[in-house]
Amino acid sequence: FEAAGDIPADLTQVLAEIMAALHRLPELPELDKLTDSISLDRWNVSLTECTRQYLKDWFDLFQREPHLPSPAIVAQFQWLLNNIPESAGRPSLVHGDIGFHNFLFDQGKLTAVLDWEYGHLGDPAEDLAYVRNTVGNKLDWESFIKAYVAAGGPEVDERRIQFFQVWGQVRNAASANLGTAKFAQGRIQDLNMVCLPHELIPIFIREADRLISQFNANQH
Repeated sequence: FEAAGDIPADLTQVLAEIMAALHRLPELPELDKLTDSISLDRWNVSLTECTRQYLKDWFDLFQREPHLPSPAIVAQFQWLLNNIPESAGRPSLVHGDIGFHNFLFDQGKLTAVLDWEYGHLGDPAEDLAYVRNTVGNKLDWESFIKAYVAAGGPEVDERRIQFFQVWGQVRNAASANLGTAKFAQGRIQDLNMVCLPHELIPIFIREADRLISQFNANQH
């Protein structure tokens, strides 16, 4: 979940520009009700309410589907729902898993952004937070944000980014938990799933706890 080395300036620019282009897209009524989280009604709610609905949808999914019992994940969902930051602006189309691991390059040029299964209407801060979680320590963050805003991305305050850093870890923990349950039921055959409850889920939960503590400390 991170880069092997420092990310060069040209790739930093590409990342900033493609994210800004995504987040400044106008309302897209032609998508109609593509999914529960990409629908006409969600273009028209506040950014804070859009976030609340999206997180509640995820929590409802986690509780509804077969899963491994996890008081930690449930508590982290409750923390998220109780700490949604007030956000000005309108919902944007958000990728949800943005980064170089989902970019396709041909001869040094970006040709496609892949894997949109987490795509939804929400807060651009979520995509920025996911980049920070995955490659933030290998990226010149100040230059990246300047390039993002210069390319038309909205101004995003630090507190929203910190909130969605927590969400990125909880989302990954919940997804891995649901995947493990499906594997145990024989609904998924991929042996890579075996490592999820023993290795990755504890990492996601611990990192979410660390980020929550950091968020709470910065509140005082």
